[in-house]
Amino acid sequence: MLTLDSRTNPTIHAAAFAANEAEAKRLCEETQKLWDEGGSFIPSGSLDQLFGFEPRRSDSQEELDAAVGHLETKLAMVAIQKTISQMTREDCVTLVRALNCIDMGARVKVLGQELQAVDIRHIWNDQHPSEAQIISNEGIAFEI
Repeated sequence: MLTLDSRTNPTIHAAAFAANEAEAKRLCEETQKLWDEGGSFIPSGSLDQLFGFEPRRSDSQEELDAAVGHLETKLAMVAIQKTISQMTREDCVTLVRALNCIDMGARVKVLGQELQAVDIRHIWNDQHPSEAQIISNEGIAFEI
């Protein structure tokens, strides 16, 4: 039987399981179930795919690569969210400011995922709902 998680990047896989084993396992099972039920992971633009119901046409290498890529993205975000959530507010503000100073569209690549300052800010804010939120308007000074 083909298992998708055994084909993922080992670094991403290990980082996700170290960050949140239960969530990483849930994502692996959810993605595997969709694969086993014949779901397609190649974007087609149809409304069915938004709800995860579009069947794949074949078990091609392209489909397999898309499924593994989908799972790797989900797993990477588990690890990234954990890392950003552990940052102090001050460290996150410094990182977001630094990226915005480089270029409003500057990105950092972490576990294969490209994040802009706004992504980092949103992740930190989502993980710290009871703390003062990090607010910035691109091109305008931060509110601290």
